[in-house]
Amino acid sequence: MAGCNRCIVPAFGRRDFLSFSMLGMGVAAGGAGLALGQETKTETKQDPAKKEPPKGPKKCNTVIRIWLPGAPSQVETFDPKPGRPNGGKAKAIDTAVKGLQVSEYMPSTAKQMKHIALLRSMSFMELAHERAALLAQIGMAQSPFSGVADMGTIVAYERGPKDLQLPYSISMGATLHPGQSLPFGGEYAPYRVLDASNPIPDSRSPVGEARDGQRAGLLTEQNKDWDSKHQQGPIGQIEKAYVKAQEVMTTPQVSAFNVGQEDQAIRGLFGTDGFSQNCLIAYRLAKVGVPFIALQTGGWDMHDNCIGGMEKQVPSVDAGFGGLVGALAASGLLETTLVMIGGEFGRTPQVNGGQGRDHHGYGAWALAGGGIRGGIAYGDSGRDGTANKDNVSVGDVWHTVFSLCGIDAKKSYVVEGRRIPYAYKDVKGAPVRAIMA
Repeated sequence: MAGCNRCIVPAFGRRDFLSFSMLGMGVAAGGAGLALGQETKTETKQDPAKKEPPKGPKKCNTVIRIWLPGAPSQVETFDPKPGRPNGGKAKAIDTAVKGLQVSEYMPSTAKQMKHIALLRSMSFMELAHERAALLAQIGMAQSPFSGVADMGTIVAYERGPKDLQLPYSISMGATLHPGQSLPFGGEYAPYRVLDASNPIPDSRSPVGEARDGQRAGLLTEQNKDWDSKHQQGPIGQIEKAYVKAQEVMTTPQVSAFNVGQEDQAIRGLFGTDGFSQNCLIAYRLAKVGVPFIALQTGGWDMHDNCIGGMEKQVPSVDAGFGGLVGALAASGLLETTLVMIGGEFGRTPQVNGGQGRDHHGYGAWALAGGGIRGGIAYGDSGRDGTANKDNVSVGDVWHTVFSLCGIDAKKSYVVEGRRIPYAYKDVKGAPVRAIMA
């Protein structure tokens, strides 16, 4: 099978965005405060992605997850085995860190290795695509409840800045998102961008900002007295959604999707293909304060022709991932932005008869920034990739992310009358202190 790109439940689309508080926007307390005839408040027209990073204690404020569905081979990416029977034809290249090598298909990543920690001893308890992906993203191999939140929703809820006028969680690509946001409120649901050139379709008012502001002001005035005496929760959510939809029509933060506004020096760090450009957008979204950004590029389930397929596919991911880490480092944002990349499991070090690699319980992920100690490889798969020293579980990665973000993994929320901890029992573990600065 030459390309697994599974989606389980799609995230919100444009109709959800504009018609319900699952808008993904931060909910503003109360109404917009618009008097009749008053225009909607707008910010100074400038590139919002040039905004200064927030001041205060250094803590991970943004998590960017690059998901590789189908599970790429660790041998052709982060854990090459040159000259060994299991090594395939990929050579190893030196990186910016002496003694640390990656696949020759990853030259951009190699340049940024001083910022990156390689987890070469990832251990996966699930080897079926859907169950393994669920485990990695919502912390359950199979959800027995509706409304279980994924990692992105939890990070968005805990780390989202109150003044953000974009969604707290943004997904680009056919992002697998099985989780829900209902326990936290619809504003923390992921907003799925299908077309980066038109990220929020139908969000521009056909009547102009001034007249649209008058309409919003009139509605606010009409609702004010009734709301103070009779408003119930669901109606309040709908009214807040209307207010936030009004804000997004005019916020300059939307121009974070316009990569043409980015400095050429930063743009030059990325490739020109679609995935690399999405990584550039993720960089700009991190600059305006979006707390969780999910990217995806699929086609990694290479049971056949893994050797040739990886040679063709890895360079695109390398250009995007390496460019993203480099851009964040150059702008000073890497210290408070965590980038994580990997698939749902690893692939066999042995090459099968079809020149492919099959599902395997061990593999490699990589993390950079956000409090990660770069320039290291943690764990060891041995000369042929058949060993696994210092195992790291998916749960350990969950706990590492929560620790870096200052999130208490023992906190919980209620679904169907049951209290669910942020780190469910399927992702029990502990932070990997060896890779934390």
